[in-house]
Amino acid sequence: MRIVFGAVLAHYPDCSAGHVCAILSWLYAFRSIGAEVWIIEEMSSDELVFTDDDRIQSVNERFWHSTISEFADMDRASLFVDGEADNASAFKEFCRSSDLFINFSGQWEQMDLVSECPCRVYLDVDPGYTQVWREAYDCSMNLENHTHYVTVGLRVPNVECVIPKNGKDWIETPPPASVQLWKDLERRSAAEERGLDTPEIGTNAWTTVTHWEGYNEIEWEGITFGNKRDSFIDLIDTPSCLALKRDLLVASDIQPEWGDYANFHSKGWRFISNRKVCANLTSYFGFLEMSRGEIGIAKKGYVSSGSGWMSDRSMGYISLGKPVVLQDTGWTQVFEPRKGWVAFQDAESLAQQISDVEADYETHCNAALELATTEFDGETILKKLLARI
Repeated sequence: MRIVFGAVLAHYPDCSAGHVCAILSWLYAFRSIGAEVWIIEEMSSDELVFTDDDRIQSVNERFWHSTISEFADMDRASLFVDGEADNASAFKEFCRSSDLFINFSGQWEQMDLVSECPCRVYLDVDPGYTQVWREAYDCSMNLENHTHYVTVGLRVPNVECVIPKNGKDWIETPPPASVQLWKDLERRSAAEERGLDTPEIGTNAWTTVTHWEGYNEIEWEGITFGNKRDSFIDLIDTPSCLALKRDLLVASDIQPEWGDYANFHSKGWRFISNRKVCANLTSYFGFLEMSRGEIGIAKKGYVSSGSGWMSDRSMGYISLGKPVVLQDTGWTQVFEPRKGWVAFQDAESLAQQISDVEADYETHCNAALELATTEFDGETILKKLLARI
């Protein structure tokens, strides 16, 4: 099988390790089924960032080339700037014999260049927001000119789900896990002989990585699609509910001078800069690897809409054998919680689930890793998805 993958790497050369891991997990999933993959991305010259030390090659282009050269094949990768790429002819030739185009978050817009791919798949990683922006706010979201529509919102296709369908037949899928990717990152970190310099993390921290706010609120059918901060506000009392001493450590862009910072800190939450954690793949790996597990707090819109959202970040935790306590966005109606992957609804249930996991911690760790190699394994996920496409 030949796959063209519309990825998004060069747009985020700074503080982007979590996003890069999400892209790489899909790439490893494609490889696991023996697919030949050509990675593409497009930018305009106005988006390129240059430094005083190098006015010839942008930060974006250097990041693209270094990432592709390490994890993919430079001969099968094209970064289009203002519609042009050095190997555009070779890419077009590959397209003519390709079976599938997958457009991550719809970021690839030159659909005429991939029109010869018989299956053109839109991969929605922001369920609810994508559909509402299109339906209620007249944002294109680049939904047109695809043949199939896939979402990591496990309940989006459900007729009872309030999220608009945009006239599309959405296909649900969890994001893929990749134990091999995280093994490669572990070897990479060991070879670099440097890690995340964060002695404050300690060994008792349950963690997550997030932006504090992000999008502006949007509304649909009386439902407010809030951001991550709104979900955190609902959970502010979690530390006081914990029956045992465990730190809740959030890698975020929240600043010490913000009122939220003081309020949460006084309640027992701890913060570290997400720019420090996500500065590179080594530091991101180190942060997850040192964690007890993930406190998977979802954007308020994922919860209020019952989207069934599942997190690509959670797949990284379980790939390292770290349990996930994931906020219930409706995913429990599709995938039954179990050891290694449990659900919470509010501050009390989050605290209780952490305590329950800690009471049988090694069992949950082993179960998390098993999930990463079975139900959420990239090969398993992709074969099920391709069968439906």
